[in-house]
Amino acid sequence: MHWLLALAKAVGAAFSAMIGQAAGSRILMDMGRNGQVPKFLGQVSPRTGVPWKGILVAAAGNVIVAGWATTRADGLDQLTSIVNVGALSAFIFVQASVVGYFLVKRQGSETPSWFTHGLIPVVGALLLIIVLVSANPLALIIGVAWLALGIVVYLVRTHRRV
Repeated sequence: MHWLLALAKAVGAAFSAMIGQAAGSRILMDMGRNGQVPKFLGQVSPRTGVPWKGILVAAAGNVIVAGWATTRADGLDQLTSIVNVGALSAFIFVQASVVGYFLVKRQGSETPSWFTHGLIPVVGALLLIIVLVSANPLALIIGVAWLALGIVVYLVRTHRRV
């Protein structure tokens, strides 16, 4: 039975990696087209329409992370926790953006509702934060470092435009 669980973990990880790589390469393609990353990542193959350069960059990143994970006995658990921290953080920012968009900036076609656009997102963010703080400490450190890097990149890019 142990081998079946190990096989299920391996297959699940492989499929998750493929999905992440496909999504990541398309995100890189869009960011390359918008000038947020090097332009070459925004190019697609004229024959297939696939962002093959983005796929190679995403694959290289996956190989590096997978190589790191194989050096640890708890590598798969660490990777899962890191992905969870990233997803939870993204959902927290989505909740915050709902409040910011509808209640702070007062944009959107519908009339802002303190319940729908205020209370629900705040409660959702609080619940996500409760789950997030219970995450693996290494995953939290990596998440904070990734967020800090993103803030630095944003500030540098914003400063260049001014």
